Amino acid sequence: MKRWIALLLSLAMMPVFFTGCGPKNIASQSNLDTPQLHVRQGMRKLEAGDLAGAESELNYALRLDSRYVDAVCGIALVRAQQGRMADALAEADKAMKLADNRWKVYSTHGRVLGLAQPKDWYEDALKDFSKANSLAGADLAAKEEILYYDGLTRMQRYRFSEALEKLAKVVEMRGDFGGPADAAMDKVQKILRARPGTDASSKVALQPVIDRGDLAVLLVDELDLPTIIAKHRKKAPDTSFSAPTDPMKMPDGSPQGVTEPADIQNHWARTWINDLLEHGGMQLFPGGQFFPDAEVTRGEFADVIVNILADVNNDPGLTTRFFGETSKFPDMNSSHPSYNAAAVVTTRGIITANLTTGNFDPMGTIDGADALLIIRQLQNELRQTFR
Repeated sequence: MKRWIALLLSLAMMPVFFTGCGPKNIASQSNLDTPQLHVRQGMRKLEAGDLAGAESELNYALRLDSRYVDAVCGIALVRAQQGRMADALAEADKAMKLADNRWKVYSTHGRVLGLAQPKDWYEDALKDFSKANSLAGADLAAKEEILYYDGLTRMQRYRFSEALEKLAKVVEMRGDFGGPADAAMDKVQKILRARPGTDASSKVALQPVIDRGDLAVLLVDELDLPTIIAKHRKKAPDTSFSAPTDPMKMPDGSPQGVTEPADIQNHWARTWINDLLEHGGMQLFPGGQFFPDAEVTRGEFADVIVNILADVNNDPGLTTRFFGETSKFPDMNSSHPSYNAAAVVTTRGIITANLTTGNFDPMGTIDGADALLIIRQLQNELRQTFR
């Protein structure tokens, strides 16, 4: 009998036990210590690129209210920026389950889909933004935010004309997102002018800073440099003796005379880089490395361009022509290793110096859209037609 009583008592206590194991909200320490305030601070930190600070503020908001959906939305965006895409999608789905009647939830879900890009993501993201816009009603600030991220998402799918239309509407609304939308429009307009010919080039065009792997893609896909070099390079006749080759021997498929650098073997741009190393256009560093993830400076880009022009036009003197003259740029001595290249590309209008200061800024970086426009200028210089 005592055992039955003990069993009944333990069963009666089980709901209390499981309730006690659930997340408990902490007490607010002041009238300003609210989930809303911490979410606002967390989102400011996220926009500033402080992912650790953003996560800390958003998690604190969830400790105050474990079901506060705006904090869950914020965590989803933090996870996406951290590259934890599966977790980001899970948090975005969680937010939808908590409050499927909030525009913020659908807008966040669309943004996360655009960043994570799972299978068939694009149409689902557009549906999310459409639903968010419907739920926003007459809230113009909400509609502006939704339109802005809708435009950015279309950029991620390389729908640049559609993105431009959405972003233009944001600018017309003259709200908080007007400035960022205007900057995004500038990038889109550059990309549309440059007309990337492949998805790989479109991907590079969206980069805030290009690296050597990105440049290899542009030189191969957009300039078609291997074909240009093969067509225009003037080779001296080879009069040396070569033993006849065995006609029955099968080729091994590896580029002749080229050893693949170890640091590109698992890189996404490996095939483009190998094309350039085989035909010319970019060189290895001492030690045989390519450094595909190293950022391309304006000076390096100029050097690459001048080497291409000298090679294609059989004009080796072009690589030294302007050394020792009175410098054209306030920030460069004419003995600078990249000075000659800077002088060549600016004289020919391929890369421009700063219109206000006249500086060339050889150590400055280049974004993807500007890099694509430079490739087009080089293409014009080589009298190639757009692809």
